[in-house]
Amino acid sequence: MAGTKANLTQRQQEIYDFLKDKIINRGYGPTVREIGANFGIRSPNGVMCHLKALEKKGLITRESHMSRAIQLCDHSQKRTRLPLAGQIAAGS
Repeated sequence: MAGTKANLTQRQQEIYDFLKDKIINRGYGPTVREIGANFGIRSPNGVMCHLKALEKKGLITRESHMSRAIQLCDHSQKRTRLPLAGQIAAGS
């Protein structure tokens, strides 16, 4: 991913940092309109072009037709598996 981030334009890096900040601090991503307002991009299509570029570079994923459905693809974090020990009875 480090090589991919080096290939970002300055504006893409700024938008990625904005997305990361909002997702980490609020727990969910901004809307296309919020991104546009923050960066002075009047057209939602202009914002979408930047988001598509970030998605193509593997830094974010988006769910189509859903608001605030931007997620970061942080490949640097390792997932840890925890073994389950024992069973829990469900019901009485």
